[in-house]
Amino acid sequence: MAGKTKKELVNQVLRKLREDELTATQSIASVPYANTIGDFLNDVKEEVEDAWNWGQLRRLLSFTTTAGTSTYNVGGAVSAGTDTTVIDSDGNIFSINTIEGVDSEDTSNERTQVLSVWNTTQDCEIRLKGDDFFNRLTLIGTQQNSTPSWYRPKGFDGAGDKNIELYPVPSSADLIYVWTYAPQDDLTTDSSILTLSCAERAITYGTWAMAISERGEDGGQLYDEVVKKYEFYLSTAISRDRGDYEDEADWVVV
Repeated sequence: MAGKTKKELVNQVLRKLREDELTATQSIASVPYANTIGDFLNDVKEEVEDAWNWGQLRRLLSFTTTAGTSTYNVGGAVSAGTDTTVIDSDGNIFSINTIEGVDSEDTSNERTQVLSVWNTTQDCEIRLKGDDFFNRLTLIGTQQNSTPSWYRPKGFDGAGDKNIELYPVPSSADLIYVWTYAPQDDLTTDSSILTLSCAERAITYGTWAMAISERGEDGGQLYDEVVKKYEFYLSTAISRDRGDYEDEADWVVV
């Protein structure tokens, strides 16, 4: 199912509210109530994206290390377009690839999660370690320059893109792949396309429920029914998507 535009989604919700749809010549911003629905849509989209690490929002990024440089910006990485075979430290072979349908406007934002990091030049996995581990290695004693074995998230840059730090500090130009969960930025224009099409119905019903609540009707039968539908469509979409990731932790819709 192809993702719909923000305007198409707003019109879906307006129809459910029995409001006039936007015409071909009307923009969301030109109609105050439609603009409010657009805000609700982005709120619910973020809520749904945070409910599970959806396959449609997973992305394989790559960058090349520079000798002597330990910190790299994921936002400066590029989307990898081909399958990649990697070997972890236990000798297991994995094939990782990009998922089609991911928004290509930017490679990361403040909500991006790093799921795993791989050095394909050296055929090894770079493992996650915490701040205490890194601080002991980098603040005490002599810094090591070699093939990186560990990484840690290290804040964000001014544009909101995630940084990661590698240790030991790279001593050569290695190709690094970063497997990420990258939620889409807000839908800002009428033509912005929703990436998470597999949860489109949940997002529509969640937006409808917010609109009903804003009208002060959140204690009525219709609101209760719409919220139940939202929860049903969300849990169903997660269950269907999670079937492709049997080795991952359970989820709970709250």
